Amino acid sequence: MSLFTFLRGLVPNQNLKTPALSKLFEYYFFDHKYYLHQHSTTENFANLLNISVEEVDHISTSYHGVNFTALIDQHRYQFLIKELDNPINSNLSIESVIKLCGFENIQSFYHSIKSKNSLTGGIKEENNQSESIINAVEAMKKQIEEQQKESS
Repeated sequence: MSLFTFLRGLVPNQNLKTPALSKLFEYYFFDHKYYLHQHSTTENFANLLNISVEEVDHISTSYHGVNFTALIDQHRYQFLIKELDNPINSNLSIESVIKLCGFENIQSFYHSIKSKNSLTGGIKEENNQSESIINAVEAMKKQIEEQQKESS
């Protein structure tokens, strides 16, 4: 039984009004860090909450200003910056830290950045977060190149 199937059974199937549904949305998305799961999709989250994909995007856009996919990416990138700065992770490879942040691998991380222009469009520009992400990505690219040179 997958985690999504298990959690879906805990959510009653009822027609909730948007404010109550937004609280449920925030509970699973933020409190349980839904965005860190590798299989976090709008469809899976809609199934978890027993609502439609359109309702998930409506809540995400109404309450958080971006569509659900961009919201996932935004919080993954924020978590990535924190984890890269966390000294406890200094012995981890970059790929391991990326996986901790919900990305399947380095390629899916780069694809996410390139395909959505998420460094500038999908992330709120508060506190120079997009600049921090760009710097973190550049630092990761350098480290990956160095690791590849060492292994050659």
